[in-house]
Amino acid sequence: MSIPMYLLRGLIIAQLWGWFIVPYFAGVPDLTVLMGVGISLFISLFTINTVGAKADFIADKELSKKEKWKFIITPIAGLLIVWGISWIFSFFMPTAIV
Repeated sequence: MSIPMYLLRGLIIAQLWGWFIVPYFAGVPDLTVLMGVGISLFISLFTINTVGAKADFIADKELSKKEKWKFIITPIAGLLIVWGISWIFSFFMPTAIV
C-alpha cells in the first residue's frame, strides 16, 4: 500500500473517530491523521492483507491499462464510499450526553 493510501486511511479513521467516538465518551481525545495512520498500520498487522499478493500478481502478469487503473481505483473508491456513508450516518447520531 502506498503512502497516500495510508494517509487517506488515517484521515478517514481520524474523521470517523471524531464523529462516532469523541462525542460519546468523556475525556477521549481527537485523533490526528498520523494517529489514524498508526491505528491503520496496527490493525493491518492482524488482518488478511492481499495487497502484497496482488502486487506480486501484477508483477508476474502483463496487465492492460484498464486493469491497472482498476487495481488503483478500487481501494480508493472503497474508502471514499465508507467515508461518505459514515458522513450520512453521522447526521442521525443522537446528541452526546457529556
